[in-house]
Amino acid sequence: MTLKEDLFWSVSADELFSVGAEPQALTIVQLSESWQHLEDLLAHEDRAVGYHLVWLANVIRAIGQDIPKQGCRVTNRASGEARFIPTDGRRRAGR
Repeated sequence: MTLKEDLFWSVSADELFSVGAEPQALTIVQLSESWQHLEDLLAHEDRAVGYHLVWLANVIRAIGQDIPKQGCRVTNRASGEARFIPTDGRRRAGR
């Protein structure tokens, strides 16, 4: 999978949900590094998941933001049903 960006801003866990104040501890993080951590976890299944969920969230956010503005067409492999998912999250069958 190829995404448009690799570097992004990250807010510390302490400040992430403190919306009453602007974050003071912004750091630059690499999406490719998050991806590598996830690959390492899959290669060593005995490892604890822990912070891997945060790295997974980074990857999922990047994929979600990279979907074209018009939305995307998703097909259920089991049923063959196709759905169009616009970027506003509403679903319309068969488009």
